[in-house]
Amino acid sequence: MSGNLTPQQTSERLMTALAQNWGPEALVRLAGDIMDNPVAVGDTSLTILFTSGNMPEGVPMTHPGMIPPKFTTDREFIKYNEDAYYDDAPIITPPQFGGYRTVLTRLKVHRQIVGYMSVLLAAHGLRENDMERIYLIRTAIEVELGKNTSALSQPPRPWEFTLKKLLSGADNPLQNNADLTISLGIDKNVRLYVLVFKMLGYSRANTPGLAIRRELLSLTGSKISVLYEGNIVIIRQGMLHLEPALTPPYPGLDTFLKKYGIVCGISTGFGQITELREHYLKALDTIAYFAPGSGAGVYKYESAAVFLLLKKHPPAGKRADYCHPAVLALKAYDARAHTNYTHVLRLYVENEKNTQLTASKTGLSKASVYRILERIKKITGQSLESPGTLFNLYFSILLLEQQEDHDA
Repeated sequence: MSGNLTPQQTSERLMTALAQNWGPEALVRLAGDIMDNPVAVGDTSLTILFTSGNMPEGVPMTHPGMIPPKFTTDREFIKYNEDAYYDDAPIITPPQFGGYRTVLTRLKVHRQIVGYMSVLLAAHGLRENDMERIYLIRTAIEVELGKNTSALSQPPRPWEFTLKKLLSGADNPLQNNADLTISLGIDKNVRLYVLVFKMLGYSRANTPGLAIRRELLSLTGSKISVLYEGNIVIIRQGMLHLEPALTPPYPGLDTFLKKYGIVCGISTGFGQITELREHYLKALDTIAYFAPGSGAGVYKYESAAVFLLLKKHPPAGKRADYCHPAVLALKAYDARAHTNYTHVLRLYVENEKNTQLTASKTGLSKASVYRILERIKKITGQSLESPGTLFNLYFSILLLEQQEDHDA
C-alpha cells in the first residue's frame, strides 16, 4: 500500500508527479493515496478547492466547503486556524466529524501564505514517518502551486473593482448613476440596501472567503458581493423585510451568522448607487453599536440610528427638538383626535410600504390603511413616496418613542 512508502519512496513519487505536470488536483489525489487518509487543499478562508477523493461517507469534504469540516465551537475554529496560519509546523485538531482528528498546515508560495492543506485522520491515526510525509507532500503542493499562482484564487468578478471604488468614496465624474447601474447589472428603479457582514473573531488567518460569501448571497437572495476592508459587503436589490428573525429566508441567515460568529449590519434603503459609501458607513455604524453587546446576528440601521445620533449629539433639551416638524404635527393630531396615525405610519415603513401587512398588524382593513395614509399626507404635508422623507419621518417617530420611554 502507498501508506507504507518510505519517505524516500514518497519523495520519488511526488517528484515524478511534479516533473510530469500532473497539476494540483492530481497531486492532491496522490497525497491521499500516500497518506492512506483523505487530503484536501483550500485557500486562506479554508474553502476547499481540491480533495483526494477518498473521503469517508458522511464527511462533507468531497465538494467546496470548510476545512476542517466542523469545529465544536466558533472560537475553536478561529483558534486552530490561527495556530496553523502563524506556525510553520502542522497542527492536530481535536476529534471532529465522526471522531476524526485533522492535521492542518499552511501553504506558502513565494513567501506568501496562500492556503491550507488538511489531512483527515479517518482511516487511521498518525503513524511513524507520517509527519515527514506531510512535510514532503506540502512542499510538493507548494511547488505545484508556484507554477500557477492563480490555482488557489478565483478570477475577479467584473463588478468588484467598481464596487471597491464606490465604497472607498473615490470620485469618478465619468460614472453617473445610470452608468453604474448598467455596469453593476442592477435593476433600475429598485430599492437597494447595503448588507455588511463582519466576523466577530476576525483575524488575518480567518478572512471570510468564497464559501461563506456564496452562502450569504444565497441566504439573502442577492447576486452582488465584494470583500472590502475584511468585511463581506452585499448589495441587495428589492424589498428587504425589517423583521429578519420572522421572515423567510432570514431565520436561516440568523442561524448561519450565529454558527460562524458573524454580525450583519443593514443600511437604510436607497435608490442611487452613487450613495453606496454613505449607506456602507451606516451599516458599519450599526455593527459598531450592536456587536459588542449583542453579538452575532442581523441588525438594521434604523434600530441603532436614534441611539447613534444621541451618542454623537447628546440633546440639551427634549428629543422633540431633533424631530421632523411633520411628525410633531401628526403626534399633535393623534392627541386631539384620539387616533393612532403615528403608529400606522411606523408599521407602514417597517413593512416596506406593504399595506396588506400593515393592515393585518393594526387590525384594520386594507382600504382603511389607504385612507389613513391619505390623511397622514394632508396632516404632514409630506409625500410618502420618497425613501429619504419616509426614513426621516420614521426616525423622528423612534426618537419620540424613546423620549416617552425615558419619561415613563
